[in-house]
Order: sequence, then structure tokens, then C-alpha cells
Amino acid sequence: MAIEYRASEQFCSAAKTEYEYELGRNANLDNKVSITLAFCGAVLLFLIDYLNIRSLWNFDAQIMCWECILRFLCTIFQIGSLVCFGVCIIRLFLILRPRTYLRVDTEFLLDETLPEWKPEQAHIYLGRRYSQFAANNNKINEKRSQNYSYSVRWLLIAVLMCFFNEIIKFNFL
Repeated sequence: MAIEYRASEQFCSAAKTEYEYELGRNANLDNKVSITLAFCGAVLLFLIDYLNIRSLWNFDAQIMCWECILRFLCTIFQIGSLVCFGVCIIRLFLILRPRTYLRVDTEFLLDETLPEWKPEQAHIYLGRRYSQFAANNNKINEKRSQNYSYSVRWLLIAVLMCFFNEIIKFNFL
């Protein structure tokens, strides 16, 4: 007695939808990374003009101890913001490196005995392939999303360090 798969077409359709969702998610993440990199380019131009550690240490002989501490703190913030910004940029470029996504190969499907199968069997087979590919692509997308979140955190830390540096320079130096 042969097993009948009455919901095979719905299963194949749902698996294909998930597969297409993961491919779309990949494109969306690439767009986010590209926009963030463009923003980082603008921030880099600002940092190059803004960060001038040498100017912090041009001072008179009559400098107070607390002022030395504040200048040292500003120097740490400036160097720290450059390091955090560099880490952010490196992580963003690593997200964009080539990756292997699984795609449905129609030539392979034609080489299989797929045309000889019953429609239910073909839908189940295609659904399984879509499910496997979507699961693999999901793992890749999750890793890339996590790296993107880390990159944005590093960028936020760099911006906050610049902000605190500016508060100290504006109010106390």
C-alpha cells in the first residue's frame, strides 16, 4: 500500500516561501550593511578632522593636575573611538565577504527521476530540498545578523566616546 501525501503541495509551497524569505533576508542584510558602511565613511571623515591628540597636549607650564587627568582622559577617548570604529569597519566588511548559499539547481532536478514521480512525491521531494536549503541559509543569515549587531554596538561605543570627549573638551578644557 502506497502512502498518499494529501498536503504535499502545501508543504512544498510553505517550504518554498521560507526559502525565498531567507534569500530576501540576505538581500536586506546586505543593504543594511551597505548603508552602515556609507554612514561609517561620513563618520570617518569627521573623526579624521575631529581627533587631534597633539592639540590636547600643547599647554603652558602652569597646568593643573586635574587638567592633565582630563587631557589624558580625552586622549583615551579619542584613541578608544578610533579603535572601536576600526573594529566596526572590519566586522562590517567581514559580513560582506562571499558566502555559500544553497540554491535550487533545476538541472539537478531534471537529472533526477523527478519527472517520473507522482505529483505528491515530487512536491514532498522539492519541499524537503527547500526546507534543507532554507535551514542552511537561515544559519548563515543568523550569523551575519549577529555580526551586524556587534558592528553597530562597536560603532555606538565609538560615537559615545567621541561624545564624552567633546563634553570634557567643551566644558573643562
